[in-house]
Amino acid sequence: MKIVTAEEMRAIDLATTEKHGVPSLTLMENAGAAVAEFAQKHFDFKTVCVVCGKGNNGGDGFVAARKLREAGKQVSVLVLAKGADDLRGDAAERRCAGGDSSHEQSAWLGAGCRLALWRRCGQ
Repeated sequence: MKIVTAEEMRAIDLATTEKHGVPSLTLMENAGAAVAEFAQKHFDFKTVCVVCGKGNNGGDGFVAARKLREAGKQVSVLVLAKGADDLRGDAAERRCAGGDSSHEQSAWLGAGCRLALWRRCGQ
């Protein structure tokens, strides 16, 4: 496995989308599903906290959280953002429209997922 930088990963994603016609949301679903599958295969757990950033990697985390919830795990999600409006890229595309941020994200993650928005002190 080759480790790549964020910039290199964006280039790989873009090439996959443009050259091979794979929608970026499909890449996100596949990545998140792979994380959830790996976690369940290699770890024995009933509860989990998924920590997500505000970009596309955060979106991968949202997918992993949803897949783990669907597998019967008790899932909490910590989003490292000021609010749902800070989400970028496909992570922002996937959130539901309408309602407050917590409701939007909980709806996207699936019923039963708990969501917390992390805010830096003083903000």
